[in-house]
Amino acid sequence: MNTIRSLEHFEDVIKSETIVIIYFHNEKCYVCNSLFPKIIKFADDNNYKLYFVDSQEYPEIPAQKFLMTFPALMVFFSGYEIIKMARFIDLAKLKLELEIFKNRFNL
Repeated sequence: MNTIRSLEHFEDVIKSETIVIIYFHNEKCYVCNSLFPKIIKFADDNNYKLYFVDSQEYPEIPAQKFLMTFPALMVFFSGYEIIKMARFIDLAKLKLELEIFKNRFNL
């Protein structure tokens, strides 16, 4: 499991990957924990790089990105934020948005 533990690591990850999904969760959040395996399966099935941030252990990372509720998910393309979802994460919508983005930029 790829875990981000600092803002510096976060910045390195989003700049070094073409498309990367960052999943912000909290160990005490029931929804976060139930969505966790679904996010892993989604990334594996669609060949996306996936990283996790424990928002309880490293609160400065989601705070820097103005995430105040969990679960949350951000998708970056070459360092630029292209998708942000929080609280209600719809994986079908995420898949559609990523397909549209990839088709638009011939990825």
